[in-house]
Amino acid sequence: MNRLSSIVCCLLLPLALAATACGGDGATAPPDDTASSADTVDNTEADTTSVADDTTATGSDTTPSTDVVDPGQDTTPTYVPTEPNYPATCTDTGFTINEQAFQDAGQGVMIYQAVTTTKDPYTALSFEFYPGSFGGASTAGTYDLTGTNYEDCGNCVLVRTGCNSTTGSCAKTYYADQGQLVIDSWAVGGKFSGHLQDVVLREVTIDSSTYRSTPVAGGGEWCLDQYVFEADVAAPIVGGQNTQPTCVAEGTGTLVHDNIADFSLPNCLGKQVRLHASCGGDIKAMWLIGTAGWCSACHELLTAMVADYGGSLSRKQVKLRNPGLDMLIVLGENQYGALPTQAYCKAYAEDLGIDPAMVLIDNNPNSTDIPLIDPPGYALPVESFATTWENINPYLVAEGDTVTTSTPWHIVLRGTNMEYMWSDNVGGGGTLEGTINQLLSE
Repeated sequence: MNRLSSIVCCLLLPLALAATACGGDGATAPPDDTASSADTVDNTEADTTSVADDTTATGSDTTPSTDVVDPGQDTTPTYVPTEPNYPATCTDTGFTINEQAFQDAGQGVMIYQAVTTTKDPYTALSFEFYPGSFGGASTAGTYDLTGTNYEDCGNCVLVRTGCNSTTGSCAKTYYADQGQLVIDSWAVGGKFSGHLQDVVLREVTIDSSTYRSTPVAGGGEWCLDQYVFEADVAAPIVGGQNTQPTCVAEGTGTLVHDNIADFSLPNCLGKQVRLHASCGGDIKAMWLIGTAGWCSACHELLTAMVADYGGSLSRKQVKLRNPGLDMLIVLGENQYGALPTQAYCKAYAEDLGIDPAMVLIDNNPNSTDIPLIDPPGYALPVESFATTWENINPYLVAEGDTVTTSTPWHIVLRGTNMEYMWSDNVGGGGTLEGTINQLLSE
């Protein structure tokens, strides 16, 4: 699993500033599918139907005066911080929160982030939780940060300063290798809350290939003893309530567990490729990957995949190695953030060693309104990935006046009936690899 080396560019940015990608350090992302609050349109006809209790995080923690406790309520006592204990070596102390949020970053990675301002330049404090072999946290507890390195940490605490939302770059990075992260509450549909105890972050550089963090000689130390955090944890959003066992050409909806409608996109060779072309056959899992010409993280991902397949990648090779798996790559923008031409698409694919027939172009210059999951009734006008997201909701959420998207993105459908099974922003557990393996084993 790759580290989120520029995670700050994906979270908590104003609509007018929101970046669309988490590329490598210093990666430049052009303006993308973002809008100011004035551009967020009313879309009450949009299909955002779901179980009501699952569409928003719970409100503030309250207990009835009769002392009768609602079983669904988060009743964890509020932590009262003591006086901070800062070593004499600290060059910076404390952190002033302007906004904070807790989000699913995809593939099982969970992120808490707070920012000092929603304008450039800003400073961001992040907790990154990596599952699997990294051993990242997924529940309340006390987690020791002492002696860790960003290369292999499961629970990673960082501060990034001088950050720019347009370029996705930050002037300095501080990594915590001392102290404890204390999580008092981690409740789905409730709160993520706790505090930092005796935490010291040191100024570091992070290798873009290995993600190893190395202290900067003479660099600063940022101390965060007694920092208190609290953010909502969104409940999983349940989608289709009428999943059909076979392919439904017109679809049953656009949310998880809905049968996704058939649609087509042109590939780099100019041929229209239908999503349902293999539906109901021997394909058990359909994997869609969203990419863009300017996206360095996408380039890194696809380069690694091509190398893993021996230097070239095609749908035939994917099926031979993983019987029952099919893959399509969706190209939303060229290197300048504009509509990719067929010639550009072909050159992009061939440069990476990918069969141009499996790369599809998806960009609507006139934009398409994509319904937001929260708040319902609103939508974000997008150009790149417009057709795909119109049919397969990407689960975009507004945090205040903020809506962000990220690239690359991943979507998994059940091959036998095109049931929407998983995507990066859905949340509620599960990983990309785990979902694909589950479908292939059926």
